[in-house]
Amino acid sequence: MTINRSRRPAKLIVPIVVFLFLLGLIFLPGPNGLISILLKLYHINRSRNQLQQLRARADSLSLEIKLWQDPAYATRQAQKIFSPTSSDTLP
Repeated sequence: MTINRSRRPAKLIVPIVVFLFLLGLIFLPGPNGLISILLKLYHINRSRNQLQQLRARADSLSLEIKLWQDPAYATRQAQKIFSPTSSDTLP
C-alpha cells in the first residue's frame, strides 16, 4: 500500500492561503482595511443618530416657541410663576 501524499499538502495550502488572505483584509493598514471600513461605518451611524436626535430636539423647541407665542398661554404661565400661593407664605 502506498499513500499518495502529493495531494495532502495542496489540500492544506488552500485553506491556509484563504485564512491568511482574510487576515490580510482584516488587518490591512490604511483606508481599505476591514477595521478602517467598519470604524468609518460606526462613525457614520453615530453621526446619523446624533443628527436625528438634534432634529427631534429642534422640532420640540419649535413647538415650544409656537406655544409661547400665544399671548394667552404666556399670560397663564406668568400667572403660575409669579402669583403667590398659600403654601409659600408663612402662617
